[in-house]
Amino acid sequence: MPRYFFDVGDERSTDHDAEGTICADEQAVSAAAKRILTNIAADEPLQAGQAKLFATVRDEAGRVVYTAALNITGNWLQVPMITPSAQLEPEIA
Repeated sequence: MPRYFFDVGDERSTDHDAEGTICADEQAVSAAAKRILTNIAADEPLQAGQAKLFATVRDEAGRVVYTAALNITGNWLQVPMITPSAQLEPEIA
């Protein structure tokens, strides 16, 4: 089975995978890249200024064969919204 190398980074830096991971097929490569990104985001939430984590997957020949990105955005609202569950119900007499 082929070995793939998962380079992971953000806008500031990239960690290059020197060891690699054996994957059975393209679906396994895709699942592994997505799992890596979600695990990183769960363990180390994005800091101010970071907006994207990415994984670039190389095959044994060094060719990039797959990319995945995890984007997180957040916006403060000027006027707080009332969610439907927080709205007042009319009184019925």
